[in-house]
Amino acid sequence: ETTDLNYRLARIYIQIFRTLSISQMKVFLSSNMMKSSGARMFSSFVGYFDPESRLARYFRKYWGVIRRESIFSGDAFETVTGGMHGTDSFQLVIPLIVKDRLVGVIFAGGKRDGTDFRGSDVEFLNSAAFMIYQMIENEVMLLDYQDKRSFEDELDRASYMQMRFFPRAIPDGAGMDIAFYTRPYIKLMGDYFDYKRP
Repeated sequence: ETTDLNYRLARIYIQIFRTLSISQMKVFLSSNMMKSSGARMFSSFVGYFDPESRLARYFRKYWGVIRRESIFSGDAFETVTGGMHGTDSFQLVIPLIVKDRLVGVIFAGGKRDGTDFRGSDVEFLNSAAFMIYQMIENEVMLLDYQDKRSFEDELDRASYMQMRFFPRAIPDGAGMDIAFYTRPYIKLMGDYFDYKRP
């Protein structure tokens, strides 16, 4: 259930806040994932960024330089985010890279005690964000599959009803040979025929 996943995501966020002593964090995923309506169900936990945004272009431009554990703050943060909506209250951004592909970014606020993030903190954030990404991706794939199955079931029912409209038997006699062949596009069609006896 989607509500179960939202509950698990909330637990992950709480654990991250406790472990790193931060007050806020949000994972932003590529909006390519939003091609599925299911992705919108998790908007309280993840945001979405345009693959053509300044952020994505920046990472593509410096792909060979940026490491998986890269972290940006201060002026560099402004350069990378470029006024990205909903990121004003955060202080740093970390790229989330899967198989040499930018699938998301992690935005986080500063630590409550004012200390800097260590390498182990960044690795922890990356691992947690990757887990969040995988959980949402799996859920979206499942929802897409269920939608497709539901659509296929509806097509089957509609096809069954449509085929029942056609005559069950071909008229014989009257000096004519009558035959027909019906091949619907996928499972449905717009053509229909019938016989009318004089």
